[in-house]
This record gives sequence, C-alpha cells and structure tokens, in this order.
Amino acid sequence: MQSVKVKVPATSANLGPGFDSLGIALTLYADFDFELMDEGLIIEGCPEEYKNENNLVYTAFRGLYWRLGKRAPGVKIKIHSDIPPTRGLGSSSAMLTGGVLAANYFLGNPYSKEELLQILTEFEGHPDNVSPCLYGGLTATAVHGEKPYMVSFPVNENIRFCAMIPSFELSTQASRMAIPTVINHKDAVFNVSRIALLLKAFETADEALFSVALNDRLHQPYREHLIDDYKTVRLNALACGALGMYLSGAGPTLIAVYSDNAFPERVEKLISGIRNEWIVKPLDVDRQGAVIEEM
Repeated sequence: MQSVKVKVPATSANLGPGFDSLGIALTLYADFDFELMDEGLIIEGCPEEYKNENNLVYTAFRGLYWRLGKRAPGVKIKIHSDIPPTRGLGSSSAMLTGGVLAANYFLGNPYSKEELLQILTEFEGHPDNVSPCLYGGLTATAVHGEKPYMVSFPVNENIRFCAMIPSFELSTQASRMAIPTVINHKDAVFNVSRIALLLKAFETADEALFSVALNDRLHQPYREHLIDDYKTVRLNALACGALGMYLSGAGPTLIAVYSDNAFPERVEKLISGIRNEWIVKPLDVDRQGAVIEEM
C-alpha cells in the first residue's frame, strides 16, 4: 500500500500589529503518517472523539479528492503532534495542511504550491497561518478577489522566539468576538506604520525597533482580559530582557522575541509561581515549511 509522512510546523499569526496578515513558522511540529487502504478510515494518536470523519486532517484529505470529483480512498492516519490545540499556535492549520499535502501526493501532485495555498485558505477561512505553515519563515498575506497573495520576509538568525503556553485554552470564536467591529482611524494608522517597522526589525535584529514595532491597537488590547496572568507574564518577560511581546494568533499563548540565550531560563523562574501553569518553550524560525517524506 502507498504511504507518506507529512511534517508540518506550528505557526504564530498577527505578530502584534499584523492582524490577520502576518504569520511565522516555528520549530514545533506535527507529524502525520498516511497509509492507503482498500476501504475504511482509521485514525490514531488523538482523543477518541476525533477518530472519525470530522477529524480536520481527514476532512482536508477527503476535501481535496472531492475537489477533483473523486472519492477519497480508505486511509489510516497516525497523528503525532507537539502543537497544543486551541492555544494560538496554528494547530488547525497544521492539520489541514497535513491532510491536503498527503492527498495531493497520492493524487500525483495535480496542484502547485500556490494553488494549495488558495485551497488551504478556502478550508481555513484566512491565509495568515496556512501561508507560513506551507512555505515556512515569515510571511505576509492578503486576499484580493478571493485569491491569496503571499510574500516572504527575512528573519535575522539572531532573533529567537519564546512561547509561553498556559495550561488553559481559549477558543478562537471567543477571542474573535472580543474585537470591536468598528475601529478608530488613528488606530489603523498606528498599526500600519508599525508593520513596516516590524518587518525591518526582523531583518536587521534592531532591538530598539522591536520595542516600538510589536505594539498593537487592533486586537491585543481587547483580548488581554480573556487571558489570566496576561499582564504578569508580559511584565516579567520584558523585565527579563525580551525585545518585545505579542499575543500569538487568537491566544492564549504569549510569545517573547529575544536574542539573549539566557532569556528562557530567566523568565521561567519568574513566572513559575503565578496562578496558572505556563510552559516556557524556546523556539527558532522554521524556514522550510511543510515537508513530505516518502515512506
């Protein structure tokens, strides 16, 4: 039987001012093993309630076959993921990307990477996570006429990311509902100007730029009350030498940008005694994106 492995990175969207447009791939991964069968569906490596046709990996896999007017074959899917769900680290994008890439492989690769980005954007509803998941690195995306456009930006090798992942979850829907439908014109200008600075800061590792460029007025101020310990974690991270802090995706994970290798250990000591448990995980930029490995 045919089989294939797909390795997919976690992603962090928004990066402060880049609401629904910026995203970056990080060195935290989900692995999916696919093995075709004559018929049926077997899913391993996830909670029992997801071992069915509603599993996101399988719905993406089946969806690509349907797109070509074909019936999906029987398949056995083994999931091993270090990406925590509902934490703002692109777990749903990782699952969709894994399913789509495997199906495209078994079908003989009828779709190009650019076409897969459009399909994944349709499945996910927005491209800010699926774009870095597919391509790796730091990406900016915009949708025009229902077509996603993507560009990549360099990230200096001295820049690293420290994810602070809480023990509690935060639903994307609740996080979305916290954002007002109408914004102030000055707030829009505030964010647009800081996106330009932020992209340069990532390229040059300019520490002074980060302290300004990671600020935001479109989503973080409205979401922070949903996250216990938000201000405590943020203040402690900045006190430990973080170049800046931002809310990853819809949250509740907070990410510090840093260059000093001692930062993760220092911040872990400071936040170890607060109310909720926070996992401190130092990460680098994944520059490769999703990878297919024949088995």
